[in-house]
Amino acid sequence: MQGRLTSKGGFFPQQFPWGNWENEFAACKALDVHFMEWMFNFERCDQNPVFTSAGREKIVRLSEIGDVHVHSICANYFMERSIFVGNDSLFILEELMAIADDLNVVNIVLPFFGASEVGDDDLVEMKTLLKLIVDRTKKFKVQLALETNLSMDAISLCLDGISPNIGVCYDTGNAIEFGRDVVSDISKHRKIIKEIHIKDKSVNVAEAGGVVVSDAR
Repeated sequence: MQGRLTSKGGFFPQQFPWGNWENEFAACKALDVHFMEWMFNFERCDQNPVFTSAGREKIVRLSEIGDVHVHSICANYFMERSIFVGNDSLFILEELMAIADDLNVVNIVLPFFGASEVGDDDLVEMKTLLKLIVDRTKKFKVQLALETNLSMDAISLCLDGISPNIGVCYDTGNAIEFGRDVVSDISKHRKIIKEIHIKDKSVNVAEAGGVVVSDAR
């Protein structure tokens, strides 16, 4: 994940490494890692190198030099600007998908957290949104990997009949925090999993009223 291989400043791991992003290609190469996930946040989004022609040219050049390629883009933009509100967000997603196709990116991770948070009561609205996204972006090859706090059973129902190019980004740490069975989830729903975020979380196994108390890091 971009921003975790070099010093980017600040605490939060999801920040874009503005001062070091070029060095991340060399860091990956040194570790014999050939793919990275690019961070696309709301902050200065129009200046993000992936969103400018000059930036994309540099990304391609660095990729070729180090044999390190952008495999996916994490669109944290939608954690601060809801994808459900207005057409501007969908326009940004379309632009991002066009860029991803141009760079031969395989997945765009679409997080339904923060401003785009969804719960079990939002499944109908979410399915309507996904149908609209498919209708507007079916010309692109890039896949969408949805990251949510919904159960895998719920998201599987939501994705049923939508498009094989839309699936799930499964986060092991988040699943553990919610007390879910990671092995069972991946085994049962592996056909819709496009990407896996692997991390741990510090969990206090003591339960309070049936709820696992988690000290999430």
